[in-house]
Amino acid sequence: MNRTLLVCGMLVLLFSSASGQDMAEKRRQQFENIKNLICSGEFRFDAVNVKPRIGPSIGLATINNYLEIKNDSVQAYLPYFGEVRIATYNTQGAIQMNDLLRGFQITIKEKKRNIQLRFLAGGAAGEHRVILQVGRSGWATMQVRSMARPTISYYGRIRPLRTSDVSK
Repeated sequence: MNRTLLVCGMLVLLFSSASGQDMAEKRRQQFENIKNLICSGEFRFDAVNVKPRIGPSIGLATINNYLEIKNDSVQAYLPYFGEVRIATYNTQGAIQMNDLLRGFQITIKEKKRNIQLRFLAGGAAGEHRVILQVGRSGWATMQVRSMARPTISYYGRIRPLRTSDVSK
């Protein structure tokens, strides 16, 4: 009886350590895929949540929004919730970008399995400083800062560009 119990216990340990190794390999592969996608220079960020500086988080499931990076350019349409510090006659409610990337930096942290992108881009409401923090699974947090508006944070996923994407 004790021998059977010992054999069963060893089998459980053997299978659990093998599945743990499989899980570690899966996580490593996920991170490699995300890293390759970002380094390709062609991807899209779709926000599912926005967190204004003041107030509750707002779901964006039914609102079309995106930030696309394609080679050396960026296009974005991100809804904005909050106050505007500097308004002009043509100020749009959303953060819109259609510009070349400036000051583009990628920081890859292999141990923590995350990637940080930083860049500047202009839009109708002035220049925006963007920081995109991407985890190993593709979920990301993006902060958009500008002189005209307080910082706002978006949470969502990055994915490869598709030909059916809106901004093409």
